[in-house]
Amino acid sequence: MPHLKPDPLESLARTFRSMGHPSRLRILQALLHGPLSVGQIAARSGLSQPNTSAHLAALRASGVVRAQPRGRHVLYSLAEPRLARLLEAATSEGPLGPALQADLIDAFRHAAQRSALGETLALAAYHPPHIVILDQALSPQRLHTAFRLGELLAPETCAAGPVLQAPPPRAVQRDGYHLQRARGALEVALPICADGRHPTAALILSAPPSRMSAQAARHALPTLRQMAARISYALGAQCYAPYQPAVGQAVDPVNPLAPDEIQALLQAPWAANLACVRPDGGPHVVPVWHAWDGQSFTVAAWEGSRWADYLLANPRVSLTIDEPWPPLRRVIARGDARPLHQAPGPDGAPAVLEALAQRYLGRSTPAEMAARPWRAFRIHVRSLRGWRGLPIQQP
Repeated sequence: MPHLKPDPLESLARTFRSMGHPSRLRILQALLHGPLSVGQIAARSGLSQPNTSAHLAALRASGVVRAQPRGRHVLYSLAEPRLARLLEAATSEGPLGPALQADLIDAFRHAAQRSALGETLALAAYHPPHIVILDQALSPQRLHTAFRLGELLAPETCAAGPVLQAPPPRAVQRDGYHLQRARGALEVALPICADGRHPTAALILSAPPSRMSAQAARHALPTLRQMAARISYALGAQCYAPYQPAVGQAVDPVNPLAPDEIQALLQAPWAANLACVRPDGGPHVVPVWHAWDGQSFTVAAWEGSRWADYLLANPRVSLTIDEPWPPLRRVIARGDARPLHQAPGPDGAPAVLEALAQRYLGRSTPAEMAARPWRAFRIHVRSLRGWRGLPIQQP
């Protein structure tokens, strides 16, 4: 009997049939932006947990969803990237999917509430061919600038335009922001990146030019970058390194950082790359959140993370913390990692997790994070060095 090739249209039809239920579409929509546990899917989709589990079983059986054990939990994700593109096109109700847009606005409002900049802040996204204003926090000052919610702007008339452009202008890629006068206001925009590198939306600071100069706007950049980073972390980013700066750009030669510059960089909410040693002797590098107390770092890993097991076997580690925009400062620390207590207390994992949530998200530990089992480590530093710039070839 001759071998018959499977009909791709028949396979596609089976996939569509398996998705042909509103609850399953809600589940798939929840999975658009990364793996989730059953409880997380139920919370985002509005379904009960038993109902979610039943539909997930059907979606797994049809090959639409895959499952991966992660410690005590099982994380579910879409099996095919093409399916994500199809769902985004079919279910989008604006510049972003509704679930991501809701998370984005919520994270923006939390960040704006903590802001002490005193000027109008806005959240924008790209809705081709326009920039759309999703939300804003008005300045408390009597004279202030303002946007209209849902307002559609031509990209060239808004500072968010170059930030959300693909590819961005070289200056934006290098500096990580765009500053311009727009509609009688001075605006500075920075990217918000759900994956840490590619813009999802833009954070805008807007003020009357009579009150804020270009120099004053640049002085606000460290605060704005931390706000954009915290919003990105709330969307699931593990680091904040927009645009992955181009290799070979002209920068200053390497200069050592003074001790106070090192301390200032370590207080900012930038992720670190932790390097440790696998059992086979090979290196293992992973981005981590960290807290620095002036002498040691604390880090946390959910149960089942391989690097946590590696630290228990070999405590020698290094941490690299750097910023992907000029002046390209970098700090490298080397030391030994020791596990902390799992029980509540000042040196326990729950306290470390709370400190990291406050540092990177600007809020208490979210319920979804607190519900997961975590392990915490303190890294006792043996050496700490910092530099500014990258080496360039001298003429």
